[in-house]
Amino acid sequence: MLAARALVVVLASSMLSACGAESPTAPADLPRAEAMIASSHAATPCQDFRATGTTMGISPNAFQGQASVQIGDGDAVVATVTTTLTGSVKQGTLARGAQVVTTSHSFDFGGGDTFVTEDIARLVPTQTPGVFKLLSTLHIVSGTGAFAHVASNPNPRIVGHAQTSVMNLSVLPPVATWSLDTRICGYHG
Repeated sequence: MLAARALVVVLASSMLSACGAESPTAPADLPRAEAMIASSHAATPCQDFRATGTTMGISPNAFQGQASVQIGDGDAVVATVTTTLTGSVKQGTLARGAQVVTTSHSFDFGGGDTFVTEDIARLVPTQTPGVFKLLSTLHIVSGTGAFAHVASNPNPRIVGHAQTSVMNLSVLPPVATWSLDTRICGYHG
């Protein structure tokens, strides 16, 4: 019985290592009980996750739009994306005019398949007045349907592309365009 338990822990650690190499919490840092729970939800391997989206301001604290999302080798699908400002805007480096905001993104794929992130975004001024580079880091905190077990897996933080992610506050309503490329673990699509 003890040998069987040791094998389960070794297998759980191996599965977590396969999914969590980029994770800020390495599998060795997880308590064994948490590692076993996380591995029980990791029935599918980690997969590539790519998204490109555009959202527009719908209120002073929210943006809404759509994203084209591709997971693994599957076809691209459209998700409705709602971004909510969850904290105050903080002035960053005064000489550069950067701002830091906390946000949350809700991705809704229809049919009960959703996930929600918590994010930190830096808005860095460009040469064009009112246009900012959008430097976002997202972390999946919950999900439903095919994404129900994603938050319980050691997923890497999602970092948006600095070259293609832009916040344009010079137009009404304001528009954010963004893209990201990462891996997702625990998705059952």
